[in-house]
Amino acid sequence: MKTTRKKSGKPRGNHDQTKMSTQSHLLQNVMEALAHPFCLINAKDYTILMANEAAHSGSLPDGATCFSLIHNRTKRCPYRTCPVNRALKTMSHVVMEHIHHDQDGNAKHVEVHAHPIIEADGKVRQVAVYSVDVTMHVQVEEALRKSEDRYRSFLRNFRGIAYHGDMEWTPIFFHGAVEEITGYTEDDFITKKVTLDGVIHPDDWHHVLECDRKLHAISGYSEERFYRIIRKDGEIRWIRDIIENIRNGSGSYSLVQGVMYDITEQKRIEKDREQQRRELELYGSLLRHDLGNDLQIVLGYAEAIQVLSAGVDDEKAKMLGHVIAGAERMKQVLIAFGRLRPWRGNNIFTLMKQIAIQAEDVHEGLTVRVSAEKGAKKLLVTGGELLPMVFENLIRNIADHAGPRAIAEIVVSKEDVYAQVIVSDNGPGIPAKIRRNLFQKGTSTRGGGLGLYLTRQILKTYEGSIDLVESKDGKGAVFRIRLPLAT
Repeated sequence: MKTTRKKSGKPRGNHDQTKMSTQSHLLQNVMEALAHPFCLINAKDYTILMANEAAHSGSLPDGATCFSLIHNRTKRCPYRTCPVNRALKTMSHVVMEHIHHDQDGNAKHVEVHAHPIIEADGKVRQVAVYSVDVTMHVQVEEALRKSEDRYRSFLRNFRGIAYHGDMEWTPIFFHGAVEEITGYTEDDFITKKVTLDGVIHPDDWHHVLECDRKLHAISGYSEERFYRIIRKDGEIRWIRDIIENIRNGSGSYSLVQGVMYDITEQKRIEKDREQQRRELELYGSLLRHDLGNDLQIVLGYAEAIQVLSAGVDDEKAKMLGHVIAGAERMKQVLIAFGRLRPWRGNNIFTLMKQIAIQAEDVHEGLTVRVSAEKGAKKLLVTGGELLPMVFENLIRNIADHAGPRAIAEIVVSKEDVYAQVIVSDNGPGIPAKIRRNLFQKGTSTRGGGLGLYLTRQILKTYEGSIDLVESKDGKGAVFRIRLPLAT
């Protein structure tokens, strides 16, 4: 009798299940090994079939979808923003950038990759999706973009030229208002169609070459140099160039960098001011010489008359004394105009005492009282030869307007970094109708109106000020003068 032996081994179905389980376990291990979130999505209903720990911590809820888990939505994302939709539509790998939020609500930029898994029958039933956190990359790109924007904005608004190049005048970059200043384009210099040494004025070459020798010879050398260039259109421009030598990649000093500015207008203003200064000196000399000589004649005759008229009545003698005192004051004014030199460190209290004595000699019936608050008798102020005219003008106004027995009070004090001088009188005060425009040209009760205007202009020259202030009793005029203390 023939016997049949039963085949040993496991059933075929069990074997397939074991194989699939092994493959699934292997796939899960591979997914868990990934540092980035990874999940396998059902192409039909977008439920998540598998996900690694980076995508979701713990067990997935039943029926969890990619749009509910990642975006907290109840419906699918719009086609234009959904990489799964796009991957299914195009049947190809899709990359999109999204903004996701972590459990704490912090936004992060992620690059989402969707890969359709095309099966043997050509259909896609699953989509593999993984995302890469690119927040740092995006932040770096944004910082770089902002930096580039600031740089472009700087160059657009920079009214000079920033440059970097070698010691032989070959620029690596040459940016800024290049064409505006030189008439040539940046590319003209970069391609050496024109060279910087080729536009320097011949008369200034010796100075520039001397600087170049130092740049070659002295490590870390820098210099601020001034020279002229000849523009493309032939116009001459003045340049202020701040240059220094720097190390190259090997550590040797073979490169230069710096900035250039067009200072042509500044030079023109300086030239005009110098011309005005020379003309002013000339006018001062003519004034002192011509008028001074005539005034000296007047003084000589007045003094001679004073000697010859000895014994005349007191009233006539007093009048003659005022004429001589006034002429002496005018002589000092002419001397001041002839030597308009600034001076510093003048004792303001001593100056007030001198002006007071001179004013009482010139103006009949005028009394000038000078006092100083504690510590103010030694204050030194900045100023110039015209400063005495400020106070002489104020006191002359008092003598003219305060009546036959006019009294001027001068008080010197210290206010912060200023010397303060209060000048007051016992007169009728300043009419209300001219108070607002008191220091403007043409304001006066008698015509002319240059005295207080010039007074303020002189003080502005010395960085000082003058103001009309209210008197304590509502009587008379009170002026406050402030002058910087000498340093």
